Amino acid sequence: MFEAAGCAERQLLRDKHTLLEGYVTEYLFERQFLLPEPDCYTGGWWSAVAHGQRYFFLVSDHLNAVDQAVLDTLSPHFPCYRAYPKDDTWYFYENGQGEGIPMEQFLARCQLSAIRPVLKAAAGVRNSERQNRCIDFFASHGLLRKIAVERNFADDFLSVYFDAMVNVDFFTLRRDGRLSAVEVKFKYESASGKFGINVGQLQLFSLLESLGVQIQHWILYNDAHDKNLSIFGFLERSDLDRHWRYGLIPTDRIRERKIAPSETSVTGQNQQPYYELDQEELKRERPLLLCDEDTAGEAAEKSAGGGEETSCISAESVYNEKDNLTDGGL
Repeated sequence: MFEAAGCAERQLLRDKHTLLEGYVTEYLFERQFLLPEPDCYTGGWWSAVAHGQRYFFLVSDHLNAVDQAVLDTLSPHFPCYRAYPKDDTWYFYENGQGEGIPMEQFLARCQLSAIRPVLKAAAGVRNSERQNRCIDFFASHGLLRKIAVERNFADDFLSVYFDAMVNVDFFTLRRDGRLSAVEVKFKYESASGKFGINVGQLQLFSLLESLGVQIQHWILYNDAHDKNLSIFGFLERSDLDRHWRYGLIPTDRIRERKIAPSETSVTGQNQQPYYELDQEELKRERPLLLCDEDTAGEAAEKSAGGGEETSCISAESVYNEKDNLTDGGL
């Protein structure tokens, strides 16, 4: 899948430009905080609901130790599958192991039929210039096929046969053996001083928390307070205070529900319910560390201090800090 020239690009051009920019933000987080300890995290996990049953899927060609820890936590309660394409069709591996079954057999086993067409975002939320800049970024960082495969799974499979489709950006395994689910966003607070969190995401996080999984939220803070500012425009603004805000998501204390504009939904056409999260819950900060390549060829200003402290990963690795993803500092 996506071996032929242009196939991956065509898949991604069906998605919102802000959705693709979200993958750029996630990559910045992954490289700054997770890559120093590659055996302590995983990505590519999705959840969705069909016939009242919640399923979990890992989009990957293999399992690592963290994936196995996630499966050990989830599989006693929910059907779990590793999914990966082969010969232009999806194959599903129950609990990540064994002989995979092709998509048609999986659909028959789970008694699933199409409930909507494949997903294509509305034209008004697909800015081709911003989409193509993301695609260039993915290609230059070796991410293009990986992200296209994941988007095909979300747009052409999950959205067609399931409801309540949600992904978990990262799972990390702390040194005390506890799992954390990590949500990463690029945004700023509303005029009322609140951050929004999707209703489906909060429902999933509440479920994970009930299974002993810690829920962390990391925001690359849009200091310009400009909803039209792209992630690349943000990275090129040396006048901005570019930093992460983070903290635990208090799922038991979030109560106020609102409706967001349709442009915030994955299709750009449906109103999106969300809950409000007080910014005081995310008051811890870390500077964003950049490499010149982050701005796709345009030199980015480094965080103050220069030298070793402003390398791509450097001393900012959360695995070497008091408040981190593995030692339980949060």
